[in-house]
Amino acid sequence: MPGLVSCLGDLIVTGIIILFSDHVQSEIWTNEDLPHFVRVSCRVPNHMKIYYSWVQTKTTHLPTLYRTSYSVKGRDVEPCEQEHIGVNECTITNPPFWTSKILVNITEINPLGSNSTILQIDPHELLKPDPPEDVRVLQVEGQPTQLLVQWSWPSSWSVEIMAAFPLTFLLRYRPIGSNYWSMLETEENTSLKIMDALVGRLHQIQIRAQDALINHSQWSEWSHVVEAQPWIEPWKEPTEEPVDFSFPFFNSFPVRTTDKSPDSSLHQTGSLGLLILLGLFAAVMVAALLTIITLLWVRQRKQDNVKKQELASMVKMKSIPI
Repeated sequence: MPGLVSCLGDLIVTGIIILFSDHVQSEIWTNEDLPHFVRVSCRVPNHMKIYYSWVQTKTTHLPTLYRTSYSVKGRDVEPCEQEHIGVNECTITNPPFWTSKILVNITEINPLGSNSTILQIDPHELLKPDPPEDVRVLQVEGQPTQLLVQWSWPSSWSVEIMAAFPLTFLLRYRPIGSNYWSMLETEENTSLKIMDALVGRLHQIQIRAQDALINHSQWSEWSHVVEAQPWIEPWKEPTEEPVDFSFPFFNSFPVRTTDKSPDSSLHQTGSLGLLILLGLFAAVMVAALLTIITLLWVRQRKQDNVKKQELASMVKMKSIPI
């Protein structure tokens, strides 16, 4: 009987379901209590392990056991190990990974008979590493547009696997508030430097992994989001440099100082020089203002005298008989 078997990662694998039952004549049990096929999920986080789990499609009211095994073409049937009785899980250790297909048999058994679910999987297509771990983002001092991202390989991808099967890593990042991700990719390295981060903006960073040798394998889930901001130049409080108001003219006069307060004497000398300079400047301005006022007054007087003379001449000319 054909059926659909669901595996982790939203991957649907077409399998073969074989049903057979040893019917037991009973007045108590019904066909609803017969074993049924199971819905299987599978997970392949590396080349060394394949994990299977399953759930009943129909719940029976009888004690139920499961017999699990697998086989590949040209080899004997081997058990899919169940570590804990009563937990619907089994594991294939060191599977024949480079074979094209693996047949898995999960048989449900109860007092009324047995029912086998047989599925065929391609381990290459189901290979999906766990996400990278320990993601860290560091500022690059003196570089306001750079971020250094570091991470670790998935713990399930052991050192033995790393040597033979490298991983490709894909990094994505964006400033908070943006809907668009930028991408960077690297093989085997566990660090990347972002060169075009926005100055002063908080960014979100995530990483995922894929087997570098099997291109049709699956990408891992994205790692948890890490937020970081590029380096910002520290704010420095402005400092005022002291202005030297002393001039050679004022410094030519002897100034008495004491050993106890030399700085005070210099301060007083500078203050006195400043006062004298301001006084001289005020005097010059007053003198200039008075000079301008005087010149304007003299000019006005001359103009008035000229007008008076012109009027007098006009009066005399009118008085002369023609």
